[in-house]
Amino acid sequence: QNITTRRGAGLLLLSLAPALFINVWAVAQLKERPAIFGVYAINTDLGKPSGTPEYREIVTAEIARRVEAHTGEGFDLVIFPESILHDVSAVDEVMLMPVTSAKGRPDVWVGATSRRSDGLFDNAIIALDAGLPAVGFSRLPVPIGNWRPLVGGGVYPRPFESDIVEWRGHMIALSVCYEDGVLWGHPGLLSGQADLLVSVANLWALEGTRTAHAQSVGAGALARLGGVSMRRAVNE
Repeated sequence: QNITTRRGAGLLLLSLAPALFINVWAVAQLKERPAIFGVYAINTDLGKPSGTPEYREIVTAEIARRVEAHTGEGFDLVIFPESILHDVSAVDEVMLMPVTSAKGRPDVWVGATSRRSDGLFDNAIIALDAGLPAVGFSRLPVPIGNWRPLVGGGVYPRPFESDIVEWRGHMIALSVCYEDGVLWGHPGLLSGQADLLVSVANLWALEGTRTAHAQSVGAGALARLGGVSMRRAVNE
Protein backbone atom coordinates (compact mmCIF):
# COMPACT_ATOMS: atom_id res chain seq x y z
CA GLN A 1 0.00 0.00 0.00
CA ASN A 2 2.89 2.35 0.82
CA ILE A 3 4.47 1.60 -2.56
CA THR A 4 1.17 2.34 -4.29
CA THR A 5 0.82 5.58 -2.34
CA ARG A 6 4.32 6.66 -3.26
CA ARG A 7 3.71 5.84 -6.91
CA GLY A 8 0.49 7.84 -6.85
CA ALA A 9 2.24 10.82 -5.28
CA GLY A 10 5.01 10.56 -7.86
CA LEU A 11 2.54 10.55 -10.74
CA LEU A 12 0.73 13.54 -9.25
CA LEU A 13 3.97 15.52 -8.98
CA LEU A 14 4.90 14.52 -12.52
CA SER A 15 1.54 15.74 -13.82
CA LEU A 16 1.99 19.06 -12.00
CA ALA A 17 5.52 19.61 -13.30
CA PRO A 18 4.44 21.33 -16.56
CA ALA A 19 2.19 23.74 -14.65
CA LEU A 20 4.96 24.52 -12.17
CA PHE A 21 7.39 25.14 -15.02
CA ILE A 22 4.90 27.45 -16.74
CA ASN A 23 4.37 29.37 -13.51
CA VAL A 24 8.10 29.89 -12.93
CA TRP A 25 8.55 30.95 -16.54
CA ALA A 26 5.54 33.27 -16.29
CA VAL A 27 6.93 35.10 -13.27
CA ALA A 28 10.17 35.73 -15.15
CA GLN A 29 8.19 37.02 -18.13
CA LEU A 30 6.18 39.33 -15.89
CA LYS A 31 9.38 40.96 -14.63
CA GLU A 32 10.63 41.53 -18.18
CA ARG A 33 7.39 42.60 -19.85
CA PRO A 34 6.46 46.29 -19.56
CA ALA A 35 3.06 47.08 -18.08
CA ILE A 36 0.31 48.29 -20.40
CA PHE A 37 -1.24 51.47 -19.08
CA GLY A 38 -4.29 53.29 -20.41
CA VAL A 39 -6.59 50.24 -20.36
CA TYR A 40 -9.58 50.63 -18.04
CA ALA A 41 -12.23 47.99 -17.20
CA ILE A 42 -15.67 49.17 -16.14
CA ASN A 43 -17.98 47.24 -13.80
CA THR A 44 -21.71 47.74 -14.29
CA ASP A 45 -24.90 47.00 -12.36
CA LEU A 46 -27.33 46.48 -15.24
CA GLY A 47 -28.85 43.19 -14.11
CA LYS A 48 -30.14 40.59 -16.56
CA PRO A 49 -29.49 41.50 -20.22
CA SER A 50 -32.52 41.56 -22.49
CA GLY A 51 -33.55 42.77 -25.91
CA THR A 52 -36.44 44.92 -24.69
CA PRO A 53 -36.58 48.58 -25.77
CA GLU A 54 -36.38 49.64 -22.11
CA TYR A 55 -33.20 47.67 -21.53
CA ARG A 56 -31.62 48.86 -24.79
CA GLU A 57 -32.23 52.45 -23.78
CA ILE A 58 -30.71 51.93 -20.34
CA VAL A 59 -27.61 50.07 -21.48
CA THR A 60 -26.78 52.32 -24.45
CA ALA A 61 -27.20 55.38 -22.23
CA GLU A 62 -24.90 53.80 -19.63
CA ILE A 63 -22.25 53.05 -22.25
CA ALA A 64 -22.42 56.59 -23.59
CA ARG A 65 -22.27 58.10 -20.10
CA ARG A 66 -19.31 56.03 -18.96
CA VAL A 67 -17.33 56.56 -22.18
CA GLU A 68 -17.90 60.31 -22.01
CA ALA A 69 -16.82 60.31 -18.35
CA HIS A 70 -13.52 58.62 -19.20
CA THR A 71 -12.74 60.55 -22.38
CA GLY A 72 -9.90 62.96 -21.86
CA GLU A 73 -8.56 61.10 -18.83
CA GLY A 74 -5.68 59.48 -20.72
CA PHE A 75 -7.31 56.10 -21.32
CA ASP A 76 -6.64 54.39 -24.66
CA LEU A 77 -9.06 51.47 -24.24
CA VAL A 78 -12.21 51.13 -22.14
CA ILE A 79 -13.73 47.67 -21.60
CA PHE A 80 -17.32 46.83 -20.66
CA PRO A 81 -18.56 43.45 -19.30
CA GLU A 82 -19.75 40.38 -21.17
CA SER A 83 -23.04 40.43 -23.12
CA ILE A 84 -24.49 43.66 -21.72
CA LEU A 85 -25.67 44.37 -25.28
CA HIS A 86 -28.11 41.53 -25.96
CA ASP A 87 -29.14 40.50 -29.48
CA VAL A 88 -27.43 43.49 -31.10
CA SER A 89 -29.45 45.09 -33.89
CA ALA A 90 -29.47 48.13 -36.15
CA VAL A 91 -31.37 49.93 -33.38
CA ASP A 92 -28.34 49.62 -31.10
CA GLU A 93 -26.04 50.94 -33.83
CA VAL A 94 -28.25 54.01 -34.22
CA MET A 95 -28.54 54.60 -30.46
CA LEU A 96 -24.76 54.31 -30.02
CA MET A 97 -23.90 56.44 -33.06
CA PRO A 98 -23.23 59.66 -31.07
CA VAL A 99 -20.62 58.00 -28.87
CA THR A 100 -19.30 55.85 -31.73
CA SER A 101 -18.42 58.95 -33.73
CA ALA A 102 -17.28 61.08 -30.77
CA LYS A 103 -13.87 62.64 -31.33
CA GLY A 104 -11.05 62.08 -28.88
CA ARG A 105 -12.70 59.15 -27.12
CA PRO A 106 -10.71 56.01 -26.26
CA ASP A 107 -11.25 52.74 -28.08
CA VAL A 108 -14.19 50.89 -26.52
CA TRP A 109 -14.87 47.15 -26.31
CA VAL A 110 -18.31 45.95 -25.22
CA GLY A 111 -19.55 42.43 -24.47
CA ALA A 112 -22.48 41.61 -26.77
CA THR A 113 -24.55 38.78 -28.16
CA SER A 114 -25.60 38.86 -31.80
CA ARG A 115 -27.88 36.57 -33.78
CA ARG A 116 -26.31 34.51 -36.57
CA SER A 117 -27.90 33.52 -39.88
CA ASP A 118 -28.14 29.90 -38.66
CA GLY A 119 -30.28 30.90 -35.68
CA LEU A 120 -27.50 30.58 -33.11
CA PHE A 121 -25.96 33.45 -31.14
CA ASP A 122 -22.41 34.70 -31.02
CA ASN A 123 -21.16 35.76 -27.60
CA ALA A 124 -18.65 38.38 -28.66
CA ILE A 125 -16.60 41.35 -27.62
CA ILE A 126 -17.33 44.11 -30.11
CA ALA A 127 -15.62 47.39 -30.88
CA LEU A 128 -17.61 50.59 -30.59
CA ASP A 129 -16.98 51.56 -34.20
CA ALA A 130 -19.11 51.78 -37.33
CA GLY A 131 -20.91 48.48 -37.76
CA LEU A 132 -19.93 47.30 -34.27
CA PRO A 133 -17.34 44.75 -35.50
CA ALA A 134 -16.36 41.75 -33.37
CA VAL A 135 -12.97 41.87 -31.66
CA GLY A 136 -13.15 38.33 -30.25
CA PHE A 137 -15.57 35.58 -29.25
CA SER A 138 -16.40 33.33 -26.32
CA ARG A 139 -14.88 29.92 -26.94
CA LEU A 140 -16.69 27.84 -24.30
CA PRO A 141 -20.22 29.19 -23.76
CA VAL A 142 -21.60 28.68 -20.28
CA PRO A 143 -24.02 27.71 -18.79
CA ILE A 144 -23.91 24.46 -20.74
CA GLY A 145 -27.52 25.05 -21.78
CA ASN A 146 -26.18 27.76 -24.09
CA TRP A 147 -24.07 25.21 -25.97
CA ARG A 148 -26.42 22.81 -27.77
CA PRO A 149 -24.65 21.34 -30.80
CA LEU A 150 -27.14 18.48 -31.33
CA VAL A 151 -30.35 20.29 -30.42
CA GLY A 152 -30.11 23.61 -32.21
CA GLY A 153 -30.26 27.13 -30.86
CA GLY A 154 -28.05 28.55 -28.13
CA VAL A 155 -24.62 30.15 -28.39
CA TYR A 156 -22.21 29.14 -31.12
CA PRO A 157 -19.17 27.39 -29.57
CA ARG A 158 -15.67 28.18 -30.84
CA PRO A 159 -13.44 25.80 -28.84
CA PHE A 160 -10.46 26.34 -31.13
CA GLU A 161 -10.83 30.11 -31.59
CA SER A 162 -7.66 32.03 -30.76
CA ASP A 163 -7.66 33.71 -27.36
CA ILE A 164 -5.27 36.42 -28.60
CA VAL A 165 -6.14 39.64 -30.43
CA GLU A 166 -3.84 42.46 -31.48
CA TRP A 167 -4.52 46.01 -30.37
CA ARG A 168 -2.19 48.93 -31.10
CA GLY A 169 0.83 46.66 -31.35
CA HIS A 170 -0.03 44.78 -28.15
CA MET A 171 -1.21 41.18 -27.93
CA ILE A 172 -4.24 40.90 -25.64
CA ALA A 173 -5.63 37.62 -24.32
CA LEU A 174 -9.41 37.44 -23.92
CA SER A 175 -11.28 35.41 -21.30
CA VAL A 176 -15.07 35.33 -21.26
CA CYS A 177 -16.93 34.25 -18.10
CA TYR A 178 -16.43 30.50 -17.43
CA GLU A 179 -13.18 30.51 -19.43
CA ASP A 180 -11.59 32.19 -16.41
CA GLY A 181 -11.66 28.80 -14.72
CA VAL A 182 -10.25 26.54 -17.45
CA LEU A 183 -6.82 26.23 -19.08
CA TRP A 184 -7.95 24.70 -22.37
CA GLY A 185 -9.19 27.99 -23.79
CA HIS A 186 -5.95 29.94 -23.30
CA PRO A 187 -3.16 28.54 -25.50
CA GLY A 188 -1.96 31.99 -26.53
CA LEU A 189 -1.86 33.33 -23.00
CA LEU A 190 -0.13 30.27 -21.56
CA SER A 191 2.42 30.10 -24.39
CA GLY A 192 3.63 33.61 -23.58
CA GLN A 193 2.14 35.48 -26.55
CA ALA A 194 0.04 37.93 -24.51
CA ASP A 195 0.92 41.31 -23.01
CA LEU A 196 -2.34 41.66 -21.06
CA LEU A 197 -5.36 39.57 -20.01
CA VAL A 198 -8.81 41.08 -20.50
CA SER A 199 -11.47 39.20 -18.53
CA VAL A 200 -15.18 39.95 -18.99
CA ALA A 201 -18.14 38.35 -17.23
CA ASN A 202 -21.87 38.78 -16.63
CA LEU A 203 -22.65 37.56 -13.13
CA TRP A 204 -26.03 39.15 -12.47
CA ALA A 205 -27.45 35.79 -11.35
CA LEU A 206 -24.42 34.85 -9.23
CA GLU A 207 -23.81 37.97 -7.18
CA GLY A 208 -22.36 37.11 -3.79
CA THR A 209 -22.03 33.39 -4.52
CA ARG A 210 -18.99 31.15 -4.31
CA THR A 211 -19.18 30.64 -8.07
CA ALA A 212 -18.72 34.35 -8.71
CA HIS A 213 -15.79 34.42 -6.30
CA ALA A 214 -14.26 31.33 -7.92
CA GLN A 215 -14.39 32.97 -11.35
CA SER A 216 -12.61 36.03 -10.00
CA VAL A 217 -9.94 33.87 -8.37
CA GLY A 218 -9.58 31.86 -11.57
CA ALA A 219 -9.08 35.00 -13.65
CA GLY A 220 -6.32 36.18 -11.33
CA ALA A 221 -4.65 32.76 -11.48
CA LEU A 222 -4.75 32.81 -15.28
CA ALA A 223 -3.07 36.20 -15.36
CA ARG A 224 -0.33 34.96 -13.04
CA LEU A 225 0.20 31.82 -15.11
CA GLY A 226 0.48 33.93 -18.23
CA GLY A 227 2.82 36.36 -16.53
CA VAL A 228 0.66 39.40 -17.36
CA SER A 229 -1.47 41.98 -15.63
CA MET A 230 -5.26 41.81 -15.95
CA ARG A 231 -8.24 44.08 -16.55
CA ARG A 232 -11.57 42.55 -15.49
CA ALA A 233 -15.04 43.96 -16.23
CA VAL A 234 -18.11 42.41 -14.57
CA ASN A 235 -21.84 43.10 -14.76
CA GLU A 236 -24.02 42.36 -11.75
